[in-house]
Amino acid sequence: MQALKIDSASVELMIALGDVYKKDNQNKLAIECCKQVLKANPEKGYNCLSKVYLKLKEFNLALCYFFKSATFDSSEQKLFKYYYKLGYFFNYKINNKQMAIKYYKKAISFKTFAENEFDYLYLQLGNAYLDNFQYEQAIDSYIKQAIINQNKSFLYYNLGIAYLSLQRNTIIKISQVRNNKKNMYVSQSDALKKEQDNIKIIDIFLNYQVKRIQKKI
Repeated sequence: MQALKIDSASVELMIALGDVYKKDNQNKLAIECCKQVLKANPEKGYNCLSKVYLKLKEFNLALCYFFKSATFDSSEQKLFKYYYKLGYFFNYKINNKQMAIKYYKKAISFKTFAENEFDYLYLQLGNAYLDNFQYEQAIDSYIKQAIINQNKSFLYYNLGIAYLSLQRNTIIKISQVRNNKKNMYVSQSDALKKEQDNIKIIDIFLNYQVKRIQKKI
């Protein structure tokens, strides 16, 4: 605790000390550091506390302090980062895909920053859609990301997975309709045509990207 007697004006040093305690699982000391930061710089103090409670998986407190930290700067750049982090938080920490989609979309509304400061934002949104079984929206997001990052082959892999998932979902729905004996009939040829259409879309998109790349060479 002797280290906690650092001048409270040394905010960055106190944050760094808190990070050391946090990594060493000395969470009470990490919280004390954050509270010292809070006295000198409330925005950074709340952000510091949110990270500690996030590590402790106390998500309600983590969100509470995160929201408080966001009230100090309402610039577009800050709001973009704020919404992006919320999307990431809900997507990977709480596993709430619907909320993740909501905040990723808010981040994307700040287009100036979406394409320059955070790479693969559309990819993150697409992954959230895919995990939430919203395959058409996932495809749309992956295509937008592929246009921004044309040389990233893994984006086309994700796009293929989304198309395949969409096709399988269509077949399952057809099977359910038949099993429930509803007054609706979808033939196998319709399903095949849907698959062929999807393949054509992929071919058209890939040819379009190849032409764009060739023009730049």
